Amino acid sequence: RNGQWVDDLPAADLVPGDIVEVRTGDRVPADCRVVQLKTTTMRVEEASLTGESTTVEKAAAPVGERAPLAQRSSLLYASTMISSGSAVAVVLRTGMHTEIGKIQRGVQQAGEEEEDTPL
Repeated sequence: RNGQWVDDLPAADLVPGDIVEVRTGDRVPADCRVVQLKTTTMRVEEASLTGESTTVEKAAAPVGERAPLAQRSSLLYASTMISSGSAVAVVLRTGMHTEIGKIQRGVQQAGEEEEDTPL
């Protein structure tokens, strides 16, 4: 922040453009793009978003904007877990603007739509 590295900055304080380092065991604090792997490989548990039961390998090479969620190998998603490796990444989206935030917003909207059923 302000040109200085801040250890343990709360996820709530992150803004797009911040640089973060994530490593094995960390929960990803925001949707981020990997800019540099610090280990040979990096694997992330993305089951909460994709339903995929196996970990996903990540890389710094960019992917197309319209690539399906599960094929975006250079992106890390908020609330997913780093199962192995470490990387430096730039924050793209935070809070309700993240992929998991979109899911939460949909759940909230569905809860607000109380529909009478015939039974």
